[in-house]
Amino acid sequence: MDYNSITLLKNLFDKCHENDDESSSDSENEREQAFGPGDIKQPKKSQIVKTLDNPLLKKVNVDNSIKSMDDLAKQQMNDEELLDMRKHPEYKITYKQAVTTEDIYLQMGFKTPATSSCEDMIVEVRIPDEIVGIDQMDLTVEEDKIELRTPIYRLKLMLPHKVNPQKGRAEYDSTSKILKLTVQMNREYDFINF
Repeated sequence: MDYNSITLLKNLFDKCHENDDESSSDSENEREQAFGPGDIKQPKKSQIVKTLDNPLLKKVNVDNSIKSMDDLAKQQMNDEELLDMRKHPEYKITYKQAVTTEDIYLQMGFKTPATSSCEDMIVEVRIPDEIVGIDQMDLTVEEDKIELRTPIYRLKLMLPHKVNPQKGRAEYDSTSKILKLTVQMNREYDFINF
């Protein structure tokens, strides 16, 4: 406790002792003016002035304002993603390696069982409640992300490695409701691993 708090506490007890010594008159005004535990606080110096210079108020960041039409389009896309109420499907990412007889029997290659020696990334998306076919699903593959939009599900998946969107294939199994996407990875130092 600091000195001001102790002084306020002393004043509270002094007021209480004064009230005990006085005769008890039960008028409404005296009850309203009674000093209680809720009155222990720092005295109000002034009201908070509502200006942008006040550190207690949220400042407006001018640098984040929309400067071009591209920024506006990006902001609208982010807003649409936040308001989208579709389910997020379960997914699983695995890696695939092309192994030849040289790698198995002669051990002449530089391949290891690690994911750094894998050429392909396989993304399996499980959409069990989907009733539409592959023709009504919208799949977009970019270098660093995959977007899947269906009437029930929406998935925006940032990939752990860059991929080549031109070299890939998608398969949909309608019985197990799994979309299997195989894309070739395009990592920076792949020439070292192969």
